[in-house]
Amino acid sequence: MQTELAALEANNTWTLQPLPLGKVPIGSKWVFKVKLRSDGFLERYKAGLVAKGYNQQEGFDYFETFSPVAKFVTIRSLLAIATVKGWSLYQLDVNNAFLHGELDEEVYMTLPQGFHSKGETSSTVCKLTKSQYGLKQASRQWFSKFSTTLLNHGFIQSKADYSLFTRQDGSSFIALLRKYALEILEDVGLLGCKPTKCLMDQNLKLSKLEGPLLPDPTAYRRLIERLIEPHYKAAQHILQYIKGAPSQGMLYPSNSELHIKAFSDFDWAGCPDTRRSTTGYCIFLGHSLVTWRSKKQAIVSRSSAKANIEPWP
Repeated sequence: MQTELAALEANNTWTLQPLPLGKVPIGSKWVFKVKLRSDGFLERYKAGLVAKGYNQQEGFDYFETFSPVAKFVTIRSLLAIATVKGWSLYQLDVNNAFLHGELDEEVYMTLPQGFHSKGETSSTVCKLTKSQYGLKQASRQWFSKFSTTLLNHGFIQSKADYSLFTRQDGSSFIALLRKYALEILEDVGLLGCKPTKCLMDQNLKLSKLEGPLLPDPTAYRRLIERLIEPHYKAAQHILQYIKGAPSQGMLYPSNSELHIKAFSDFDWAGCPDTRRSTTGYCIFLGHSLVTWRSKKQAIVSRSSAKANIEPWP
């Protein structure tokens, strides 16, 4: 706790002052966590101070809260381009990221438990000058600080993905998914299942109503939402395919031209319950798959031609 308080004070997270008339402070709380090493042994005990953001009032303590996150299609496209161009990739982490954001609003917080200062009285509170974990605008203020810093260093923010910044200034790559594939198999007790070479049966049609309920839906809930046995068997079939190729990842070849190619397909009246059709697509950047989607159409198409041109819902 003392280490955390010292870090907050060194970062000038707050100033101490009497609570102004008409202002209501939000509370603070200590969160304790046991941090383990990758081998499962104890690394250290961690204490973190958070603000009780659920007490904040919109229009007084905060206004905007939106903060973007990077899109998966952006990340995959970056991997594909970096492989073709022979760029090096680096991943960085910012310690106590939220504490670097500067607040635009007046936010007052009660003194943390265990914190004492000279001259404090019963009306002494912390006036937050920097963002604090738990505040509703914490992630927004951090992103504002982060983006402003990059823009000041000559980066350009993308209009398509606000989390992408660029500045102008090979061998093939495979994104291995073995660790995650084996974790999924272990979670549902299928680590020793018999593998299969086919991902799915193309003639398989699943209904919401046909088939008995699962006696124990716990394992299936980790995979999908429905609790009917045929659905679980279909999910098991996918896991058997994963078991047969746990090290198979997404290939990002270096000898690829950076041209965009898109493929789409549909079925007609494929849903046995609603007769709605399903449309799917996949988009490649060169030979690298960067985004894909499969979704049931919003209305029932009376012909295959209609199903083919039905827009996305």
